Parts: sequence; C-alpha cells; structure tokens
Amino acid sequence: MKPGVRAYFSINGKAADGKESSYTGSFTTRGYPVVIAVRIGESPASDAKVKIGQKTYAVANTGTLSLTLAEGNYTGSISSGSETKSINFSVAPKEIPAAGPPEQQTFSFSLAGTGVQDSEKSNSSTSILMFVGVLIGGSLLLGAAVMVFMVYRRRHLEAGFNSNSMGSSVVIDDGYDWKSYQKRVQEEAAQLDSSAEQTTPFDTPSSTGYGYTPVAPPTNPSALKPGFDDEIPKDMFEIAKEKELQEKNPQS
Repeated sequence: MKPGVRAYFSINGKAADGKESSYTGSFTTRGYPVVIAVRIGESPASDAKVKIGQKTYAVANTGTLSLTLAEGNYTGSISSGSETKSINFSVAPKEIPAAGPPEQQTFSFSLAGTGVQDSEKSNSSTSILMFVGVLIGGSLLLGAAVMVFMVYRRRHLEAGFNSNSMGSSVVIDDGYDWKSYQKRVQEEAAQLDSSAEQTTPFDTPSSTGYGYTPVAPPTNPSALKPGFDDEIPKDMFEIAKEKELQEKNPQS
C-alpha cells in the first residue's frame, strides 16, 4: 500500500450457531511528512491559516504546519489578517526506509502582509495624532492657566492698591490745640485785610499840599503776617518732654 492513501475493507464472519455478520470500514495509511512554512516578509506568520481541499489548518507560533500527505498535486490557500493567497504544491514519492519515516518535504510561501502593514501604519498614525493632540491640548491648558493666574494676580494687586489708597488715615494727637490756633490765624488775617482796605497807598495832591503824590514807603512783608511768630507750635515729643520735666521738678 502507498503512503497516505485511504483503503476500504470488509470483514465477514459466521458464528457457531450459524449466524453470519459483516463489518465494513476504511483507514488512511500514513502519508509522506510535509511541512508548510508561511512567512510575512522576514517574520513567521504565527496567525496564518492554511486551507487544503475542504480542510483548514492553523499554523504554529513558528509559522509552520506539519502534515502527512499522499503523493500528488495539491491546491489551496493561505491567509493572514485580510490578505489571502492561493498556493499549489506537489508531494513526490519518497523511499520508505526500513526504520523511521520517509524524507520530509518542505514548502515555503510568503505573504506581502499589506493588510497587517496597513493596520500597523494606521495604528501608528493614530498614535502619532493622539500624541500631537494631547501635546497641543496640554499646551493650551498650560497657557490658559498662566493667563488666568496673571489676570488674578493683577486684580489682586489692584484691589490691594485701592484698599491701601482709600483706607482711613491715622491722626496722631500731639496735645496742641490746632483748631484754636487756625481760628486765631484766620481772624488776624481778616483784620489785616480790613486795615489794608482802609489805608490809601497814594494820597491826593490836595490832601498833602504838594503838587505830586508821594510814594508810600514799602511795607515790611513780615508785618503782613502778625501772630505767626507769637507762638511756635510744639510737637508731641516736646510736650512729652516738658511734662516729664514738670513731673521731676513740680516747684518750677
């Protein structure tokens, strides 16, 4: 019998009691060892599938598929991802040694891997776009945060400046009656203005008896401000010092 062929058999028998029976079946002899290797570019196609006739086989992680086939011509297809490629190969008869299997026959096929490459390119492009989008979004958020901080800082500084400029002033009482002093200065200035209005700077010729009007003598500027030198205001340090001296020398 040749390797890899299917054989049918029938067994007929007769029992001791005279009853007859038959059994029919089939079996396939062990074929020639065949290895189908599938690669994508320079790498093994670990997810490839091989279809021969009506049967579909999955390759191992090494991208290979081991079968035992009879001699003859075979057609089928290999697929990986969205790519499919038709294949055909021929298994030649090999000498069967007395011990061990016949010589192994290997058939190699390659896929361009366009579907996988396109998917990888698409994923790579998507990753790059996502990275760029995240980078731009982060830059915009950082710029917005800086602008908000600058606006807040400016408003805070302006609010502090306004509160300082509009705050109430502090009045220090040095013990001197400035209101009475100011009132007295105003009264003296009013008296000075009224006396100046009553005095005529130039006399007429009829009143003097001369044919001309004599020039009035210049007025001393210090006389226009009476009362300013009468009393020199004292600050709170001088007043405190005088009080301290009075407490030390009560008789004076």
